[in-house]
Amino acid sequence: MIAGPGSGKTAVLTNRIKYLIEKREIPPEQILTITFSKKAAAGMQQRFFNLCGDTCYPVTFGTFHSVFFQIINRRYHYNTGDIATLKSKREYMKSALRHVLAIDRPETELIDSLLKSVAYYKNCNESVRIGSDTNLSEEQFLKVYRAYRDAQIAANKIDFEDMLLIVRNLFKKDEEALSEYRDKYRYILIDEYQDINDIQFEIVKMLAEPHNNLFVVGDDDQSIYGFRGSRSELMLGFTDIYSDAVKIELNVNYRCSDKIIEAAGKVISENVNRFAKKIIGIGRDEGEVKLLSFTDREKEDEWISGKLKDMTANGSFDTAVFLRTNREASRYAEICRNAGVDCDMKEAIYNPYNSTTYKDIYHYLALAECAEKAVDGVGENFSDVTGRMALTVRTEKLRKVKEAKLQVGHLFLVMNKPLRYLNRKNVLCDEVSIEGLKDIYCDKLYMTKVLDEFAHQLFNMCGMDLYSKVNYIRRGIGYDEYVLNNVVKTKDEYDEYRETADWIQETVKMFRSASELAAYADGYEEMMAECDIQEKAEDDKECIRIMTYHASKGLEFDTVILPHLNEGSVPNKKSSGPAQTEEERRMFYVAMTRAKNNLYMTYVAGDKEKRCLVSRFIQPLLGHC
Repeated sequence: MIAGPGSGKTAVLTNRIKYLIEKREIPPEQILTITFSKKAAAGMQQRFFNLCGDTCYPVTFGTFHSVFFQIINRRYHYNTGDIATLKSKREYMKSALRHVLAIDRPETELIDSLLKSVAYYKNCNESVRIGSDTNLSEEQFLKVYRAYRDAQIAANKIDFEDMLLIVRNLFKKDEEALSEYRDKYRYILIDEYQDINDIQFEIVKMLAEPHNNLFVVGDDDQSIYGFRGSRSELMLGFTDIYSDAVKIELNVNYRCSDKIIEAAGKVISENVNRFAKKIIGIGRDEGEVKLLSFTDREKEDEWISGKLKDMTANGSFDTAVFLRTNREASRYAEICRNAGVDCDMKEAIYNPYNSTTYKDIYHYLALAECAEKAVDGVGENFSDVTGRMALTVRTEKLRKVKEAKLQVGHLFLVMNKPLRYLNRKNVLCDEVSIEGLKDIYCDKLYMTKVLDEFAHQLFNMCGMDLYSKVNYIRRGIGYDEYVLNNVVKTKDEYDEYRETADWIQETVKMFRSASELAAYADGYEEMMAECDIQEKAEDDKECIRIMTYHASKGLEFDTVILPHLNEGSVPNKKSSGPAQTEEERRMFYVAMTRAKNNLYMTYVAGDKEKRCLVSRFIQPLLGHC
């Protein structure tokens, strides 16, 4: 059954189960209903119970993981304590990186990226090539993967992906076990079938045979979990595998206004690999669909935060802002909070202040602040500092900078970014001056020039505002060039670095000193933790919701705002090739069809001096919204 957005597929599923039991006299315990999230499974079960009134039929509802875990619990006596937590998986990955690549203190971002790649690799039956997101070669990734698996096995732990692999291997090797579960679940219904991956499909196919009493519901236009191994081709090719299958289409969208349906249809029809379909509405013409352009990102953000303030002031809280990535969503949450808009995020918030880029820039700023304190007051007794007197004051200030006590906690982290040939083993105290370093390296004449240049760099930042200091760190000292030549391996990685560095450079405009910036960054972590607690405790509180396109799946709001519809953001700059571009377009389609009445889409057009590329996804809408 092909079910478009807002078409009532859950009602169809629950009514079908009731029909099987009451009209076709199918034993309810032989019916297995699977969906992809715990919340969706619980919601569907409750709707089924409400539909059946006082009669409680023992139908099995669950996710792939919950159903398969019950199987391995019964066959192999696994319990919930055997499932690896995120914390323990991070420890296994740290161990693997130490063992294979000699990385003693890997960044959390690298660890989590590798864990996602491991999950994808398992979901694809350990038979795909891992891309460049891991920043490792394929050979390095496989070595790290094997070391990670060894650490996990040594701890007697499994993860969610292992559950699928264990059940798949059980059914392939043990005919008796497979026969037992075929008899137990003779009627299988699967929701969100477009999100199925190869291993899940293989297990379902084995389980459904030979009767093939299989009823699947999904929408190929909403297949957006390729990073988990799901493939829309498994739905598109369903009738090739089951030639006698009947295809039913639910093409009435009861959620969205006709304007939104029309706009979303124009977007998704650009995809080639899909079932052709014509989604219609129920004649609702209220609300508006608008496509708005701005000369720069700052004006775009100002309009959106102003719009949200007006809406919340009028009590319009059924509103959401969707961004393509967690990083962009986190940035928007910060913009809204700074503008006084009450909001929260559905997902764990990305903390940009934990990035290596921020930490390096901050440590440079902290060293510059030490230099500024050292020169504070020098030359104040002179009302007219010109000529020789100006040179004298400059010389004195530079001397003060060279003698300033620099905290090694700041110094150690940036002293070789770019390379200055400094070794932390030569510094045995908590503070050291440039002159002190020159004494340590007195037997190396070239180091005098290196350290004098370092002192001049700190001196040059004295008196600058933070924005100018960050600009000088990046381009004057050469931090951008250092990252390009020593840290990143691809153009996409460098673009991502620049995006983060540009964001930091803009953000520091709010602060007068490195100390103020550090206090805010520390408070940000606490504020995010507090907001996360509030979100879990107050799911129904009235506020603006901010989330990624992925997280919006299955939700609906009166008003949806989609910012940053420029190439590089939408589609994401990491997407490559027609297949990934089509998945990116499906994500955008999902985001559009969460709106019931109002849909606002914004992008930066630039100005005469600098034009910006509008997202190819909204090209069909230009001039129509």
